Amino acid sequence: LTITIGYNASENQNHLKILEQIDQLTDVYKQKIKLRIQLSYGGTESYMSMVKNKLSELDIEHELNTSFISDEQIALKRIESDIFIHLPNTDAFCAALSESLVAQNIVITGSWLPYSLYDEHKVDIHKLNTIEDLSDLLKIVIDDIDQEKVKLSSNSNKVMYIINFEKAVQNWVTILEE
Repeated sequence: LTITIGYNASENQNHLKILEQIDQLTDVYKQKIKLRIQLSYGGTESYMSMVKNKLSELDIEHELNTSFISDEQIALKRIESDIFIHLPNTDAFCAALSESLVAQNIVITGSWLPYSLYDEHKVDIHKLNTIEDLSDLLKIVIDDIDQEKVKLSSNSNKVMYIINFEKAVQNWVTILEE
């Protein structure tokens, strides 16, 4: 199972806290996963070095990308991923989350983030109250991966509807402001 953590090198993405939680998994779980971390933009050299060091301490297969990748490569990475962990301190309605949902990733995010629009449209997302709950949730998701994947079947259509609705609203706002 490929688990993507965050989408940039910003410390706001909480890579280190997430990796600490993943490190708490038993070897049985660690052998089932591959971690993917994109550190190609944002963040400081110091922070990226800390993430690389923490990742090298874990006995888990991983892919760390520090180079710019094209939109097509991003799309392929989203499709190849099984789980997207998105636990930043703050966020707006981010494209990476929507793209991961359309690609039918299991999404784990924070209950403190402003994603009520997904709730209103009954998009299947796992929400944590604290990052410290991540390792327990990952065990549940990994143990029940087939059922988790079944629950995702309608996420793509729901998210595409939300995205198109948001664009329509933005167009109307622009027209009305003219």
